[in-house]
Amino acid sequence: MGECTVTLDDVALQLGLRVDGKQMTGLTYVDCEDMCRTYLGVIPQKCDAIVGSMIKLKWLCDHMSPLLEQQL
Repeated sequence: MGECTVTLDDVALQLGLRVDGKQMTGLTYVDCEDMCRTYLGVIPQKCDAIVGSMIKLKWLCDHMSPLLEQQL
């Protein structure tokens, strides 16, 4: 009982990840427009919704709330 510290080994055990050997790193690129078209069916305008590789939560709420209401 008391305080504890989560270690890398703890995380590896919980998630089933390896912590030994070579690391895996690299550049990633996400095409937000393509991802939105595929999963949301809507393409946001870059200037009002997409910041870097993030989509503003307000845009999602404004555009996805009507879809949720239709499903209820």
